[in-house]
Amino acid sequence: MTLTADDILSAPPTGPVRVSTPEWGGENGDGHVYVRVLSASEMGDVQKLLDVPDGSNKEMTVMARLCVFCISDKDGARLFADEAIDRLLGGPMAPMIRCANKAISANGLDTSVQELAGN
Repeated sequence: MTLTADDILSAPPTGPVRVSTPEWGGENGDGHVYVRVLSASEMGDVQKLLDVPDGSNKEMTVMARLCVFCISDKDGARLFADEAIDRLLGGPMAPMIRCANKAISANGLDTSVQELAGN
């Protein structure tokens, strides 16, 4: 079936995607967060957020920034303010990698963290 403009513009937004993050806590090691599916206009904000100066920690910084922007509650509300990037970098790496990779795939980005970081 060919979609019409009305079909496209009235489509419900895609909900957040669950990501297992037991390293960050939760009852019985079953902690999890959600990753938001972004609108087209939000992707412009993400591009600005991912503009990181070259340095030895560039990939991790890009990952943390992507996580801060995309990690949400089950309703899609952001959990972190932009200022949380440095604190997130001080935590465990594995859940951050899973969340960043899920954000990339859930948002249909045909890229990797390394490519986002410009490496």
